[in-house]
Amino acid sequence: MKRILSLLLAVLTVLPLFVSCGQSELAVEETVTEETVTKEENAEEVTTADEVGMEPQSDYEKGITRILIIGSSGSNDVFFQLGRVFYAQGFGGKKYTLGFLYYSGGEFPEHVEFSSMNKPVYDYYKTSGEAYVREEECTMKRALGDEAWDVIFLHPGGVDLKSEDLNLSFRRKIEAYVNEHVPTEHAFGVHLRCPNPTEDEIFSDHWWRKAPAGYRDNLVKTYGENYFLPQFLATTESMKRNVLDDPTYEYAICTGAGIVYAHKVLGVAQTALYRDYTHLSDLGRLLASYCFYVQFTGEAIDEVKLDKLPAKARQSHYQSEGDLILTEDLKYIIKTCANYALEHPWDPIEK
Repeated sequence: MKRILSLLLAVLTVLPLFVSCGQSELAVEETVTEETVTKEENAEEVTTADEVGMEPQSDYEKGITRILIIGSSGSNDVFFQLGRVFYAQGFGGKKYTLGFLYYSGGEFPEHVEFSSMNKPVYDYYKTSGEAYVREEECTMKRALGDEAWDVIFLHPGGVDLKSEDLNLSFRRKIEAYVNEHVPTEHAFGVHLRCPNPTEDEIFSDHWWRKAPAGYRDNLVKTYGENYFLPQFLATTESMKRNVLDDPTYEYAICTGAGIVYAHKVLGVAQTALYRDYTHLSDLGRLLASYCFYVQFTGEAIDEVKLDKLPAKARQSHYQSEGDLILTEDLKYIIKTCANYALEHPWDPIEK
């Protein structure tokens, strides 16, 4: 009996301490931030997964997508505003990293040479939001090992597109090099850009940048006098023959479809879509970037959520100054053309 009374006395003695501690923890709990709660919840999830023997989630499973484009100025036209489009549209709530390995005029044979000799000839851009980080004199090996890339896009140049097999032997060598230096599981994609413009004003003496001698004549000789649509159809046919049935390529994106639709169907002047004889204007770049976005995600857009392209983010100030404001008319054009490119990336467009 004395022993029981002693135990009761001990309990009564420490009980106020337990009550005091409980009140203190409650007070702290009420001041915990939402960020802390999130961290604790995540920690509990990891612990639970470990307890049941599950593998920790990879970045891909957590909803992080990493895309690298290996190309030239033609892919630059898409990439330079792509991060801004991903950011504005939300990318389905997932995180992303976009990379671009740039060499002016780069085609498959050159990429093979540069990679095999580990030449530091590329400009390497990367973003996970809107702003880009640039690294000059970068090698392909360095860029490939920089991230756990999920998709690597190859951008064929003019020589590659004219090749009967889209330069298959060179393409396979690039693929092999990528597979060697990207240790994580990844897929391949290919990107077809817009055709060259034909409007006389773009080739006139007062246009800011003249085409090289014989440039236009060569296009006329190859595709005919009004080569805009014939060139596009010839390149899409080449892609159909050589790439679309190739199981290596999980993604085949044609941003040129939206540019062609804007001009041929909606009547947008080529001088508004292009900044020179081959490259897109800021408006054209945004349009192409939205085409890339919908084709990569596989989902049409109901609303263009980007309202303007700030002056500091523009590259063709000679066409207009200040911010590029996306009016409702411009948003309609971008949305319509992007959604067309999603549904009909390789279809002919009637005149």
